[in-house]
Amino acid sequence: MVHKAGAFVIRRTAASGRPAELLLFAHADFPQVPLQIPGGSIEPGEAPDAAALRELHEEAGIVPLPLIREIGVSETPSHLEADAIVKRHCFLFDGGGLPDRWIHSVTGAGDDKGLRFEYRWHTVGSELRLAGSQGYFLNPGAIPELYA
Repeated sequence: MVHKAGAFVIRRTAASGRPAELLLFAHADFPQVPLQIPGGSIEPGEAPDAAALRELHEEAGIVPLPLIREIGVSETPSHLEADAIVKRHCFLFDGGGLPDRWIHSVTGAGDDKGLRFEYRWHTVGSELRLAGSQGYFLNPGAIPELYA
């Protein structure tokens, strides 16, 4: 079992009645890689919500954001390791006040250290595809704020 944390960061739009936007990143140097949410491995002894906040800092340069709620835990087959299951603990954060877009070089000690991630906001639609199983919770039941 591989334990990961995922951060769904939203910002509400100024116009009433419009769905919130979701913060996603693309690899600045590898445009063929699908869009992703910030997140990564949970360290031994680390709480999943703390791991999500740490990953937001390492992967996006974001200081702690207000937690809206825990979304849930998904268990899906790993696309990287045969016979492994990824248990992803996902949380919803309020990203109001963050810039419209930015590029961040990943910090920390993981395999992604030094990669450049380009962040921007997205309206969620049927055409939006995320890497691996990261889109598991992209539905109105899990995150109603993202849907009209």
